Amino acid sequence: MINISSLNKGLVAHFRLASDLQKVGSEGITDSDNQNFADGTINEWIVWQTGGAGGTCAYDAGPGGEKTAKITVGATNPGYTGGALQTTQITAFVEGRSYIISADVYIPSSNNNWTRIFAEVGSMTWTTVLANDADLTLEDGWQRVSWIATALADVTGYIKIEGNSTTPGDVFYIDNVSAKPLLIADLTPNGNHPQNFGVTLDQADHKGVANGAGLANGSSDYLLIPDSNVLSFGDSLSDKPFSISAWVNMTDSITFPIFSKGIAATREYYFGTSSARNIVFGLYDNGGATPSLVRFSDSSMASYEGSWVHIIGTYDGTSVVGGIILYANGILESSNDQSSGVYVAMHNLGDAVMFRGYSDGSSYADGSIEEVKIWNRVLTPAEALAEYNSYKSNLVVS
Repeated sequence: MINISSLNKGLVAHFRLASDLQKVGSEGITDSDNQNFADGTINEWIVWQTGGAGGTCAYDAGPGGEKTAKITVGATNPGYTGGALQTTQITAFVEGRSYIISADVYIPSSNNNWTRIFAEVGSMTWTTVLANDADLTLEDGWQRVSWIATALADVTGYIKIEGNSTTPGDVFYIDNVSAKPLLIADLTPNGNHPQNFGVTLDQADHKGVANGAGLANGSSDYLLIPDSNVLSFGDSLSDKPFSISAWVNMTDSITFPIFSKGIAATREYYFGTSSARNIVFGLYDNGGATPSLVRFSDSSMASYEGSWVHIIGTYDGTSVVGGIILYANGILESSNDQSSGVYVAMHNLGDAVMFRGYSDGSSYADGSIEEVKIWNRVLTPAEALAEYNSYKSNLVVS
């Protein structure tokens, strides 16, 4: 018998892709300052900034008489001029991962000269705008506006909700400001959390559970995992064994990158499909296309397009192509050698990516991926089958 505990032996990465939002805070505006997030990690999360002569941002009566944040344009030098202006600000320590920033916004039609209602971040990088200026057409009614930003490292950053208007006295209202990390997480203690660059996280997973998988568009979406030694298995002189698995639902199985450690000149290994739709597990010596150890499955993945399939690749660290084994849905795949040159070992080189990879980094996955796992050992055939079946039960008969 193989249980979950034994399957997790040597697990160095377990990337779960889901849009479940871990609550950092989503509070209505009920006080002008010192309103903490529910978990207490962020202090004074609402900071009023008036900016622009005479401009105000205050806890005041909203359009229906309720208390909310009221932002008013100043009498002189109104409008955004590069500084902080008429802003409600969240200041927080954020981990290096992606966040969704949301706010309820009300724009009165009686004095609507706002050209922008937008979010600004410090020490963070915008990755996806879920709702932008063009969406702010609703007047005399509350609308929910959201953005996604990514912190590229653990930083003390800030988030601001701001507006642009050139008309003194213009107002808009904000309520229910929130900032929550997207649950794109490495569930192991190594904590190599992916950073999201466009991947949609509201797809049903292989069990049909909502919001359990990531969907990429095949042209630009991907996840970035900053370089980590635990994801490298070569030191230029010799390799170490490792295994990788994932559930995938390929809209198009032509060159579908699942996980790559490095791209182009920093390539270490690639796991995905080829231009001929075969499963590929490739290892690269010193980043180039050659020397390499590469195995292709004999069968095409075309028949799996539009449905979920579980794929595993294992490598025994012996620097010979026969040490690579492929599985689909727990069953050993016959495969062939596509290696080139005299391979010695992988080098520890670069960042890892999901949904992107192959040779020059210009290939992107068209479809969904979930439950990517990496072990620092070789899974046995019985374990490969157990891993495929493990979502059904915590105890699997080998």
